[in-house]
Amino acid sequence: MLILPLMLLAGWYACARSQSGAQRAAVRQVSQASPLDAVIEEVVLEDLAQPEAEQPVEEKPTAPQPAEAPQKPQSQDQVGRLLDFAMSLLGKPYRYGGETPEGFDCSGYTSYVFRQFGVKLPHSSSMQYAAVTDRVARADLQPGDLVFYAGRAGGADINHVGIVTSVSGSDFDFIHAASTGIVVSHNSQAYYAERYIGAARVRW
Repeated sequence: MLILPLMLLAGWYACARSQSGAQRAAVRQVSQASPLDAVIEEVVLEDLAQPEAEQPVEEKPTAPQPAEAPQKPQSQDQVGRLLDFAMSLLGKPYRYGGETPEGFDCSGYTSYVFRQFGVKLPHSSSMQYAAVTDRVARADLQPGDLVFYAGRAGGADINHVGIVTSVSGSDFDFIHAASTGIVVSHNSQAYYAERYIGAARVRW
């Protein structure tokens, strides 16, 4: 005989979930009908007191940030174009402090050539050696590297710079602003062989 009352109570329970606070009093009055109703009323009221579950907010996917590309040594194509440009200035006159085709000194020439390819070098051979931090052993020289020399007095102070144009074993040629203008010299020439200090590789 309890089947029908239980079915009615089940329907009443589903309806009671949507009841407003003002209607809960009616729920309490109905619950006084039997001990079973009182238990159901307690469950209903407890369920109505629970806040609605908070729905998680779906985050909008963000585009992955590209990793910063590591700085790489210049490609052979870049070196080729740089050396072609450097060689196009052969015969331009020497001028102390010069940094234009009207006249170059050594560091003015190297800074001018590299500037055409987006690389800024200071107008000073010693400062260029300090700025270009990738030191290169003589056995590892490549075209496009900068080679540095002491001045006429010798010693360890850098006073001259050129750009390597070709390498053959331990020998190399370099283009630079000599006192006679822009020329290509060989590392075995006595003046330069005695004054070689080191080399560095520009990156861009």
